[in-house]
Amino acid sequence: MSAPPHRLLTLLLLFVIGSGGGVWAATLSISCGAVGMELNLCRQAVDAWARQTGNQVKVVATPNSATERFALYQQILASHSSDIDIFQIDVVWPGMLAPHLEDLSQYIGTDVTKQYFPSLVANNSVPDNNGKARLVAIPWFTNAGVLYYRKDLLEKYHAQPPTTWQQLTDIARSIQQAEREAGNPRMVGFVFQAKGYEGLTCDALEWIDSFGGGALVDAEGRVTIDNPRAVTALKLAKSWIGDIAPRGVLNYDEEQSRGVFQSGNAVFMRNWPYAWALGNAEDSPVRGRIGVVAVPAGGPDGHPSGVLGGWQLAVSRYSKHPELAADLVRHLTSYAEQKHRAVNGSYNPAIPALYRDPDVLAAVPFFGTLYPTFARAVARPSRITGARYARVSAEFYYTVHDVLSGKVEAAPALAAAAQADPAFTRRAMVNDMRTHGSRLMRQRERYAWLFLLPMLLVLALVAGWPLLKTIAYGFTNASLIDPASARFIGFDNFTYLLLDSNWWSAVWNTVVFAIVSVSLETVLGMAIALALNAQFAGRGALRAAVLIPWAIPTVVPAQMWSWMFNDVFGVINHMLLATGLIAQPVAWLASPDTALLSIILVDVWKTTPFMALLLLAGLQMLPRECFESARVDGVPPLKVFYHISLPLMRPALTVAIIFRLLDALRMFDLVYVMSGNSRDTMSMSVYARQQLVDFGDLGFGSAAATLIFAIIALFSVVYLTLMHYSGTRLEGGAE
Repeated sequence: MSAPPHRLLTLLLLFVIGSGGGVWAATLSISCGAVGMELNLCRQAVDAWARQTGNQVKVVATPNSATERFALYQQILASHSSDIDIFQIDVVWPGMLAPHLEDLSQYIGTDVTKQYFPSLVANNSVPDNNGKARLVAIPWFTNAGVLYYRKDLLEKYHAQPPTTWQQLTDIARSIQQAEREAGNPRMVGFVFQAKGYEGLTCDALEWIDSFGGGALVDAEGRVTIDNPRAVTALKLAKSWIGDIAPRGVLNYDEEQSRGVFQSGNAVFMRNWPYAWALGNAEDSPVRGRIGVVAVPAGGPDGHPSGVLGGWQLAVSRYSKHPELAADLVRHLTSYAEQKHRAVNGSYNPAIPALYRDPDVLAAVPFFGTLYPTFARAVARPSRITGARYARVSAEFYYTVHDVLSGKVEAAPALAAAAQADPAFTRRAMVNDMRTHGSRLMRQRERYAWLFLLPMLLVLALVAGWPLLKTIAYGFTNASLIDPASARFIGFDNFTYLLLDSNWWSAVWNTVVFAIVSVSLETVLGMAIALALNAQFAGRGALRAAVLIPWAIPTVVPAQMWSWMFNDVFGVINHMLLATGLIAQPVAWLASPDTALLSIILVDVWKTTPFMALLLLAGLQMLPRECFESARVDGVPPLKVFYHISLPLMRPALTVAIIFRLLDALRMFDLVYVMSGNSRDTMSMSVYARQQLVDFGDLGFGSAAATLIFAIIALFSVVYLTLMHYSGTRLEGGAE
């Protein structure tokens, strides 16, 4: 059988550029995930291809979170950047990213694609404007949710792997209680992904489908989850929180769930197959003690379920070497490479024949027994919702998260979801509502503007132009993936923004965060500044040491404190339990009552040194004569502070407070790293980012950013007014 012409051309090209000793070699870049062993396996495979062809390949690590990775891809592709040639894309993304991806059928023939699961090839074949199917991605590995369990614990307590969710609940509760009574207070019955992100969509769809509870959005675009079976599924899941599952699970993703299970502190875990290889690694505390079965059925009338996951490889339309990139994709998705990934990383192959391969089954036995689950995995409604899938999924996982956290009951929450437009479009909702001083002063002002002109020109280029573009986009329906197709829609975005309860919740969270954190930082900062202003040995070294928390990039302490607040193995709970201040672990970042408070405390820890620095500068500018007179007269220290220091410090204090308020009102990184897109802690900046980046709604996200700018500008006006008033008072006092 002769090779197709495009294959011969590619081989000839590879021969020419590969035989030139590197002179004609090309450099490709590929984005790879870093969950589990993904990154290492990706590097091994691309290095092998590079050695064979004489080319170079740069591996670009991307965020573990699918939501964050998709947001990154949208930005890169929307800019038509050629920085990344090959993208690792989720199974639900082909339809959304298709306009920016190459049609791989011109490089990879049916002799190759026929070996993959037909459903995955169909998923990756997206019609163009003329209705012709374009193969925009090749299956790399597939996924379906599975249930992990501790074989040793089930054997110890004479239990069998559960086949229904109720059995899992009963077994988990029984073993959890027994293990805690035996001296392991950290043992929990079940961990899963309940954080407000795409992982919760997967988990919740499995629960509902296992009960026969309908579809989030069916093939006709209808929401069919408003029924008693779906309600029963979510009620059961709600009952796990605080019982067999720690409350902290409301902030768990895949890796946090695996961390608890693999450390030996959970009986059951819902996760993806990748966790098998990591759980059985040489350094794993539970190596050899893990079993895997299908996700349980809802009951006697239900069935096991697993949501379809998996990743594909796609070539950017803006790649400078599309043929080479396609050949690398062919190599990475080949039978041999998928077998290598399955054996060494327990990644589900996208080739059915590998589920019968003896080497694969020896390495991952459950691939054979659970093959029917993988083959009939439940698909998420990405094809029917298209580019709106991210928003649909977010509305769903927020609804489920509210049910799990006890904010709403399952029945009314699902009823509200069923009555909503599955496209979750905003347009219909909107349509339904329908002096100069003296000559010398003027001369000084002219000179001042003249000196400021260079800086103003630079600001106009680096800040003014982007700001104007953001404001302009706020009046359009622009999308991040295709900004050029934007059209003017007037004030629709701003109208909906002001009617969106989620926006006002973000405003409330931001105001509470700003007021509480800045108040605490001011009080503590003043105390530290007063202490550092005193004369003592080593004062200089202590001043430098105090600034360390503020000098560290925010993302580092945010992640550090997230682990310290972990409800299962965090040091905060450990110390509080040891001292008897709490009777049971607290889910600091998962509970609506403590999540925002926890973030505020971290911000106070980090930013108080900066406030102390500002106030210390003010203290050192105060006239020493007043304090010397007070000391001679024997005035008590507190009276000196209240009647001398504080009044004189008022201008500096005003500057420091307003400066910190402006910074707190735009808080993003600390909130996002510690709690993601949780509505319990979402700030205005996190809200704007979610609309703009996660949902790809450039117009609406720009409107939110514009409103944030307006709020901060208002505070800036207040700041300037107060500064002018303080300056006037000082000048009057001097006279």
